[in-house]
Amino acid sequence: MAPEATSANSPADRIAAVIEGIAHAYSLTATEVEIIKLVLDGKSRAQIAELRGTSPNTVKTHVRNLLSKCGLTQTIAFRAYVYRSALYGEFLPLPSNDE
Repeated sequence: MAPEATSANSPADRIAAVIEGIAHAYSLTATEVEIIKLVLDGKSRAQIAELRGTSPNTVKTHVRNLLSKCGLTQTIAFRAYVYRSALYGEFLPLPSNDE
């Protein structure tokens, strides 16, 4: 089931709306949402771990779990989905792991 798109003005607002929709549709935890926002901001696992006071392996586990919930194995596929959905203002089908 694809999340419902919402109308937002700025690119940041549209990205936030897409993340919120994904979080709801795929039952992401608050931690997973926080981490994916940091990933989308370009932070590395080490940087996220330092910000959160945890290990890079813990961050890796959270990322792997959230991707699994969405049926993906690659962060780049998740990124592409979020940005394309925000760009077009509607939720597109999740990309395959081959894209």
